[in-house]
Amino acid sequence: MWNLLTTLICQLAHPLLKVSGNGSIVFIASIAGMKALPRLSSYGATKSTVIQISKNLACEWAQDNIQAYTGAPVYTQY
Repeated sequence: MWNLLTTLICQLAHPLLKVSGNGSIVFIASIAGMKALPRLSSYGATKSTVIQISKNLACEWAQDNIQAYTGAPVYTQY
């Protein structure tokens, strides 16, 4: 749920970005949101949702000159 909660909270930034005249929001997804991987069903589903929300917000907010991007790393290391 954490993956989705932060994505939905970003909508609170819309009024501020709109007033500024431009802006960008960057979402962090995962390759698991685009490709089926073993033992990552729930994680992949939430990351797929993050990717789709980013696409939708990019479309909806384009008229306000606000862009939405998604990064989807394959591997990360602590």
